[in-house]
Amino acid sequence: MKALIADHVNKKLSLEEREEIPSIKEQDDVIVRIVCAGVCGTDISILHGKFPGKHGIVNGHEAIGDVIKVGDNVTTLQVGDRAVLQPNLFCDDCENCVKYKGINSTHCKNWSTFGIHFDGAMAEYAKFKAKV
Repeated sequence: MKALIADHVNKKLSLEEREEIPSIKEQDDVIVRIVCAGVCGTDISILHGKFPGKHGIVNGHEAIGDVIKVGDNVTTLQVGDRAVLQPNLFCDDCENCVKYKGINSTHCKNWSTFGIHFDGAMAEYAKFKAKV
């Protein structure tokens, strides 16, 4: 599959071939065929080295797509659903997650995000978590 990769060292974007379609590895994984992905200021800042992001990953953390596969524990989505992807992952265990339970807070001490810390949505397909 084609994927957009930011090269932080040379400050350029490249369209690369990656594995065909991500696979379900954990029971809460969801595979989505990306319909639309947005570019935000964070993506630009990562490209220019002004925001920390992992080098060599698929960028993009704002997207909409069609669900094509779900893990065994996924009950909130089914194949064929259109989904707006929530890119942030929270631990639910740190002091801030406990304090703001039920609110998607980027104050999580163990926060991570698709397209910043691991492969994101600037590709034909992406793997996300079903956790809401």
